[in-house]
Amino acid sequence: MLHSISWSQYLSVLVIAIIIYYAFVWIAYFKGRIPALLLSNKQKAFSSNAEDNAGDTMGKVQHITNELQSIFQHKQNKNELIMALHKSLQQYHDSDEHFRNVINEFIVHESLNKCSIHFSEEDLRVLWMK
Repeated sequence: MLHSISWSQYLSVLVIAIIIYYAFVWIAYFKGRIPALLLSNKQKAFSSNAEDNAGDTMGKVQHITNELQSIFQHKQNKNELIMALHKSLQQYHDSDEHFRNVINEFIVHESLNKCSIHFSEEDLRVLWMK
């Protein structure tokens, strides 16, 4: 039976299996997000106004992360941390999705490193509720 399978058939099946495996891992790990390389063409289409808005957004993100630094140093309880973060983020409820994602990544990173607290997706949604 094995004599009837050629090396080219074997390698073809192996390559296809590897591609399917890594596609599954990529979807599971990145949750289907498109890599920045595929979006680079869309980014070139933005006008200079969009670049100015991006600079303003990054300035706002830096300001908020500086504000949130002190919250992580004083909270050891998850509920206290959620309430303090919620109170600090109330004025930014109307922010765009990219802005929220950047702040959420910062919150998850800082809570793990400084407080050893893990935030779930539901916890992050609670932070942005009105």
